[in-house]
Amino acid sequence: MKRYFAVFCLLALLLTGCSVQRLPEQAVDGAAWGGDWTTIGGVLGVEPLDNGLTLRDTNDAIAASGMYYALWAVGEPQGFTNADGEDADLYDAQLVVLVAEQKSPEDAETHAADWLGLAQESYRVASQSSQACNGAEYSILEYTCRSEGNPYARGASAFGVCGSTAVCIELSCLEGFAGNELEYLTAFLEHSHYAA
Repeated sequence: MKRYFAVFCLLALLLTGCSVQRLPEQAVDGAAWGGDWTTIGGVLGVEPLDNGLTLRDTNDAIAASGMYYALWAVGEPQGFTNADGEDADLYDAQLVVLVAEQKSPEDAETHAADWLGLAQESYRVASQSSQACNGAEYSILEYTCRSEGNPYARGASAFGVCGSTAVCIELSCLEGFAGNELEYLTAFLEHSHYAA
């Protein structure tokens, strides 16, 4: 009877999904994977930052759909109610990372291109460029925000692909934020690594 109970407990543990995420050993760019890095979706690792961007949230609850989310911010949260009556926290600047697993590298390219196209439609794009960081290529947009309902005035975004994973990194800034959005985004990219 004890043996059946032990097997039942083992199966229950496996079914609950309680497992320790195994960290990659090395990044694509050759760097050893740091134990103090924030790992998003087991694919993207972010070294600790020293420019005021602080990790505020990660959400693996959407992982069943192959999406992972993390939020870094500068400053303390300020309450905000949007046009739909929903409450949210605003920061002087916030950086949102979305990682989307796809079935193939081609699907990841399509997904990243869709994100890029949506951003081009949603913002007043001031400049578009390419940037390489730590073995990854990104399409970079700098822009101001079009919508009156958007409390953020300006921002910069990076769209990239690693294998069969699409990545969107978006930095949004309030009007009074004194930092340079492209410098903050570039610093984040320089601290980001993809699993080998």
